[in-house]
Amino acid sequence: MLLVRGSSAEHKEILFGIFISTPWKSSQKENFGDKSSILFQLSPLHTIYQTASYHTQFVYFHHKTGIGFGCAPPTQMGHHAHLTTQSILRHTSDPQVALSLDPSLEQGMFTHIPPGSTFQANPAHGEVAYHFEIDDVEVWGCGIDQAREEQRRAWEWERREAERRQNVRIREDLAGDRALLEMAGIIGGNRSGGSV
Repeated sequence: MLLVRGSSAEHKEILFGIFISTPWKSSQKENFGDKSSILFQLSPLHTIYQTASYHTQFVYFHHKTGIGFGCAPPTQMGHHAHLTTQSILRHTSDPQVALSLDPSLEQGMFTHIPPGSTFQANPAHGEVAYHFEIDDVEVWGCGIDQAREEQRRAWEWERREAERRQNVRIREDLAGDRALLEMAGIIGGNRSGGSV
């Protein structure tokens, strides 16, 4: 589950949430998730956007494109930054209910264009599109004990690998190493060269 809170010129506070029942994965070109996904808005309106059974653009996530719900991954990096609120509707080719967060998690964009696509629109809200500055993001991961244990093992392996790469072995026979370098002419007063 992900919650994002922000603020915009049009609305004092914005609060959205998303529930995805499938594991998160990173992909620049594909969406993931299933029809049990739910997008909801808690402020300025309280609305739940259920999924339509015939669409598959539930979630995308990648460190270069950001996070999106209800839309395809962007083909152009950082596409949120150059769109104005008035141009969002012109650049959205299909009716959709979508929430997008930029890769830096500083800005977000919400579009509500009935009838929606992956997430169904609330016809009473009409067409809405706006950018907002992100103030807070909270993420909760839920799973069975086996998934938690697999994650713990993966983190432990990453920690050990990082330590292994950082360790520099210092040899105890420094005098022998120095003699070898002197014989090769690399250090010391005898710089005539040599072979080892």
